[in-house]
Amino acid sequence: VQRMIGNKRPNEFAGYPSYRFLDEGIVGGGVEYRWPIWAINEPSLFGVDAYLLTDVGQVFSSYDQVAMANLRWSWGVGLRLIDNARSFSGRLEVGFSEEGAQFRLKGSQNFQFAKGGLFNGVVPVPTW
Repeated sequence: VQRMIGNKRPNEFAGYPSYRFLDEGIVGGGVEYRWPIWAINEPSLFGVDAYLLTDVGQVFSSYDQVAMANLRWSWGVGLRLIDNARSFSGRLEVGFSEEGAQFRLKGSQNFQFAKGGLFNGVVPVPTW
């Protein structure tokens, strides 16, 4: 095995601890529904968004292992901090799964990759 991939940054599933899953490949994604809970009427000032989220994914050693029955689901709630340049600054969230709850305070977003080539042992999914 040349490299092992797991649910570590940026592939974290909200309700599972980092490195809970580890194998040769990973498939996963997440959906968030966000709404502003605190915003000043000037776009250049600090704000806070609340969100609901769900993540789904799995690790695998061969493609034939990718199946609905093997997917792991998690869900949660959180707050996103928006800085005075109206860009992402940090997040505070609680995620849940059949294995319990995870609390995270982070300055990065999940499933976000650099657009150039191989990054942290992962070939990124193109985003346009």
